[in-house]
Amino acid sequence: MAGALFAITMVTNYAPGPDRPTKDVMGFAAKEPAGDGYRGSYAGVTVANAPYIAPIAFKGTFRMYRLGPAPQPSWWARVLDIFKGCGRTKSG
Repeated sequence: MAGALFAITMVTNYAPGPDRPTKDVMGFAAKEPAGDGYRGSYAGVTVANAPYIAPIAFKGTFRMYRLGPAPQPSWWARVLDIFKGCGRTKSG
């Protein structure tokens, strides 16, 4: 992660149970701008619960890019939204 413009880390802890990992840890280091986003290196580890704790490591590269704006609803869709209500599905 040295020399990165910025870094993003993500940790996911799973509920205890059979046939599932305990934790996922992912790190993204953006090294250079690339068009409409960034390019850099990736490192991650999944901690698996086997008869003993087994870390499974991953390394590689990634490309991050901006998504376009959400499409605007048509005029007709906006008119029909008047009848949609507040989104409530249960009475009471």
